[in-house]
Amino acid sequence: MTLVDGATLKDSAVRLYSSNVNDAVDVYGSGNVVDSTLTAYRGVYQMNSTGTVEIKRSALIPIDGGAVTEGGTMNIRDSVIINLNGGRGVFVDSYRGPAHVLIDGSTILGAPGSTGAEVHARRDQDDNPGTTSFKVNNSIIYGQDFAIVYHEYFAEDTLTVDVDSSAYDSSRVVEQPGAGTPQFTTKDPVELNGVDPMFADPDHGDYSPDAGSPLIDAGQAALPPVGSLAYDRHPRACDGNDDGTIRRDIGAWEYRSDPSDDCTYSKATINGPRGAATARSRSFTFKASKPGSTYLCSLDGAAFAACTTPYTASGLAVGNHSLKVKAKDSYGNVQTPPTEKSFKVEAADKTAPKVIGVKAPKQTRAATVKVSFKSNEKGSTFKCRLGKGKWKSCKSPWKTPKLRKGRNSISIQATDRAGNRSKVKTVAVKRK
Repeated sequence: MTLVDGATLKDSAVRLYSSNVNDAVDVYGSGNVVDSTLTAYRGVYQMNSTGTVEIKRSALIPIDGGAVTEGGTMNIRDSVIINLNGGRGVFVDSYRGPAHVLIDGSTILGAPGSTGAEVHARRDQDDNPGTTSFKVNNSIIYGQDFAIVYHEYFAEDTLTVDVDSSAYDSSRVVEQPGAGTPQFTTKDPVELNGVDPMFADPDHGDYSPDAGSPLIDAGQAALPPVGSLAYDRHPRACDGNDDGTIRRDIGAWEYRSDPSDDCTYSKATINGPRGAATARSRSFTFKASKPGSTYLCSLDGAAFAACTTPYTASGLAVGNHSLKVKAKDSYGNVQTPPTEKSFKVEAADKTAPKVIGVKAPKQTRAATVKVSFKSNEKGSTFKCRLGKGKWKSCKSPWKTPKLRKGRNSISIQATDRAGNRSKVKTVAVKRK
C-alpha cells in the first residue's frame, strides 16, 4: 500500500505474511493511517523528508520496524506497536533529511530481543549535518531488551530526545557511543524497572490498564483537545483514580472506573449577588450544565466545601470578595477551573443626596407644567408632589397634575442607593 500527497488509509487492515522485507504502508510526501491494523515486516515507512506522516489509533505489528522514518515529520498518536519477534518498534534516522518524531498516548511493546525505539542523528545523503528530534509523551515502552537506544554520530549532528509523562524502564535506555553529545531529557517519568504496569489481560492481548495500574491518570496534566479519543475510541482523558480530576492515562487506552462516565466536567454558573451594595450578607444561585450535579464553594480563598443553591454569604466585611464554585457530576468529576464571581461590599453611605438643577416656569397659563431635576448622586430615585397632595414616584421631567389658579408649590425629594433622603426641594409656579 502506497500513500501519496496526503492520502489516508482508514478503518483498514493490511497483512503481509512474508518474512521478506516488505512494508504495509509506504508514504511519499504526506499521508495518514487512521484506525487501521498493519501486519508486515515493516508497518509504516516514510520514504522521503518532505511531508508529515500521521498515525492515529492504529495497531502496528511488525517483524522488524513498526514505524520507520529516515527524514521528515512523523506523529504517532493513541496507537499500539507490538514487536512479537524482536525488531524495533520505532526507527528514526536523519539520512534523507531532518527527522522529527512525536509519540503521544501510545503503547509500544516488545518481546525479548526487541528495541522500543532506535533513534539516530547523522549526516544526510547530501553530507549535511544531521538533525533529529524525538519526543515521547504519555506513552509506555515495555518488555523490550532496550526501551530507547539513541546515537549522535558526529559533533556537527544534533539529536534531542525528550520524554514527558511516560512509563519505561530507565535501566534499558542506552546511549550508543558517538562523536556527538545528544541531549536526553525526561519529565515526570513512571519507572518500570521491576514494576508491573498491570495490564488488564496481556495473555489475551488486552494491554489496557487494570484498576490500580501506575499508568492511570499519570499522563500530562494538560487536557487533550476536546473530542480526542483513545485507541479504543473512548474518551482520551478520564478520572481513573476517583479523585475528581480528569487526567489522561499513559498508553493507548484510557481507564474508567465507571464505564458509563462521559469523562467531561459539569460547569457551574453563578447568578447574583442579591442584596444592597452595603449589605453584609449576599445571596447567590447556581446552575450546572449537567443534571444531577452538586456543588463545592470557596468564599475568599477558603477551602472548598459542599454547598447548595441558593447560597448565602454572611458576615461580609467592607471591601472586595470572591466566590468560587465547582460543579461535581454524578460520576464524581469535579469542575476545574472553578467558576468565579467577584463582588464588593460598600461602606454604609450616610450622606444625604441633594436635588439640584431644578427647572420649572415661574408663571404659566397652562393647566400643567413639566419640571426637570436631578441628584448629585447617581442612581438616586425621586418622589414628587403638588401642594399638599400625596407623594408619588417620579422621574425627570415630571408632568404635574392640574395647577390651580395662583401660586402652586411643587416639592421634590431624592433617595440615594443607600436609602438616604435629601431635603425637600420646593419651587413655586404661578398660574395666571
